[in-house]
Amino acid sequence: DVAYNPADGQFYGFDLEGATLYTVDPSTGNTPFVVTINSENVILAFTITNDGRFLMIDSGEDAISELNTTTGDLTVLISAGFDGNYIQDISMDRETNTPYWAAYNATAEESQLYSIDLDNNTITLIGNFEDEVSGFAIASFSAADALRPAAPADFTAVPAADHTLSVSLSW
Repeated sequence: DVAYNPADGQFYGFDLEGATLYTVDPSTGNTPFVVTINSENVILAFTITNDGRFLMIDSGEDAISELNTTTGDLTVLISAGFDGNYIQDISMDRETNTPYWAAYNATAEESQLYSIDLDNNTITLIGNFEDEVSGFAIASFSAADALRPAAPADFTAVPAADHTLSVSLSW
């Protein structure tokens, strides 16, 4: 799994099998070691909040846990209240700094979408998916703005000489 940390401008990668966090240099592909998680729980996915908090889907605790990137310790923030299993993902809405969890609730046998409230350490069910979800991402408006072409400059509209309903546009 890979996530971006707006607080330090770094990309981070997580080796699910080795429970190891790395930074990722997108220009070279280098992956310097950061920390190994001090837990035998299976971490299914992670995201990073705008202020640099590392949130993990912790299947051993059926919870959202926070990773201390210095010590490797996990702290349970929010217990799911269900058996979270199989394919899942977590992503950030960068505009609101709200994490969303695409969970598989094995207790209800439903793939579900939850919003995560980090101020109150609660989750709220938004609705069900048709199937398990992986590769879940939320596009931010600022990212979309970076891809949007600039507005035309020196824009002119010239009506047709014969006064028909046509116009030539140029910029």
